[in-house]
Amino acid sequence: MECIITTAQYTEGITKKSGHYHDRHQLIYIERGRVLVSVNGRCFEASEGCVVITGRFEQHSITVLSDDYKRYVLRISATSAVGDRLYSIFYNRPSGFSNVLDMSGSDALHIIKEIVQEKQRGDTFCDNMLELLLKRLLISLCRKHGELLSPTNDDGFEKISALQRRLETEFYQTFTLEQLSRDYNMSVSYLSHSFKRITGTSVMNYLLQCRITAAKLMLTHTEMAISEIVDSCGFSDSSNFSRTFKQITKMSPSRFRRIFSHNLSS
Repeated sequence: MECIITTAQYTEGITKKSGHYHDRHQLIYIERGRVLVSVNGRCFEASEGCVVITGRFEQHSITVLSDDYKRYVLRISATSAVGDRLYSIFYNRPSGFSNVLDMSGSDALHIIKEIVQEKQRGDTFCDNMLELLLKRLLISLCRKHGELLSPTNDDGFEKISALQRRLETEFYQTFTLEQLSRDYNMSVSYLSHSFKRITGTSVMNYLLQCRITAAKLMLTHTEMAISEIVDSCGFSDSSNFSRTFKQITKMSPSRFRRIFSHNLSS
């Protein structure tokens, strides 16, 4: 079983990270300096004491605005349970969500340092302790920023979370809103509105994000032909896949493969 925290490290001296992605969720704590963060076309300025959160669906870039940028980076397994109230901050983007959160004056830095030390320890109980520490960190984030948990109080949260889990694992299937509304005992209207209110996107766009993320992984981690990837990810044909992929990533599948298959640790 993959450790829930795959990377925990302290880095400094970075000047810029151009647009990139990880098949992981990511949490950065800025210990010193200022940066400009771009996530899916939205820009945020972040400084000392801020936490930057990006989910596995989100391509992002970082431009350093000061000479003394120092940070802690956590990368979190994409298999973390969708539907868990705490982990919802990696999956859901309701109205008003910000990828940058001010955590100055909190215990976040102390917990992150514990996580880095525990990751280095690597003994029998390391994975268990890392999961506990991560939950403690997420609780700290949600206590200071209560709006992060507001979508989980929605009446339809459990059903929407179950649907998210299904789309994450069965992205290659063909779905219709009518079929899904029957499966989850909700009207099409209620399903559509609840999903958008909780996640920040539509059902079909979430499915598309799952397919594109799977395609990215296949492009960079396998030698599968693009035609095989098209079939494996549930796209109707190669031209539809290439057009959609370029709209979302701003590059063709073949160019994405050339760039990121040699740059997976960025």
